[in-house]
Amino acid sequence: MRPGRDIAVEFNGLFVVHHNKPGSKVDRHSHKEHHLILPLRGESRIEIGAEVWTFGPGKMLYIPSNTEHEFLATNQKEGERLIALLNDSLWKKVEGSKSLPQLLPAQQLCKELLFQLVIDPENRAAKEIVLCFASVLASTIKQTGELGSSVETMQLLSKASDPRIEKVASAMRERYKESLKISELAKVSGLSERNLNRLFMQELGLSPKQALTRLRLEKARELLKTRNMSVTDTCFEVGYGSLSRFIQGYRTAFGKLPSEEA
Repeated sequence: MRPGRDIAVEFNGLFVVHHNKPGSKVDRHSHKEHHLILPLRGESRIEIGAEVWTFGPGKMLYIPSNTEHEFLATNQKEGERLIALLNDSLWKKVEGSKSLPQLLPAQQLCKELLFQLVIDPENRAAKEIVLCFASVLASTIKQTGELGSSVETMQLLSKASDPRIEKVASAMRERYKESLKISELAKVSGLSERNLNRLFMQELGLSPKQALTRLRLEKARELLKTRNMSVTDTCFEVGYGSLSRFIQGYRTAFGKLPSEEA
């Protein structure tokens, strides 16, 4: 498809766009549908609140319904991507859960199914293809959100190669029990919060806030399973200042309440 053109097709529960507009920008907005952006060429930058997600081919970004975000294609010459919007009825049908925005590994099957729908929208099997796509996406999000032991994030942080991100990763490992703020981590790195978010995402594939949250929750799970600590004690031990936020975050990450682990 030539740059500057869109191909859009609509099905029951799913709207798909093959978007090829380098350098395009969409100001802050939201969709009532669940949103997936899958780059094919060039990078995309999404701003959600204070977080900035910059990603290209090999990654795809899930944005929950009714989440305000701003879109920018960073490359002025290449900017091809697939965009899918799934309504709540389809999402619930495949047991998809509304989670936080997630940067996921690009799922080849998702790409192939979306291309099939764009190329041949009159396909007799379109209904089954739509359902298969939604199921694969929901499964990918669930698998990515199922955090393992604290070793997983510890190992991820150790992969940082930029000295500024190494400093931030070290601070997270050593001070995650404190009420550590992203503004403090930005000072550690010598970067602004915006630039820290961008560089951290490029290095490790997630934002500093996400990494710190994952580290705390994984450590909490480890404590609950191995030390028989109470939920309240665990909450404050890993740096949470609010028990309700801890319980909500734990349930989102692991699909169960912390009391079910203790």
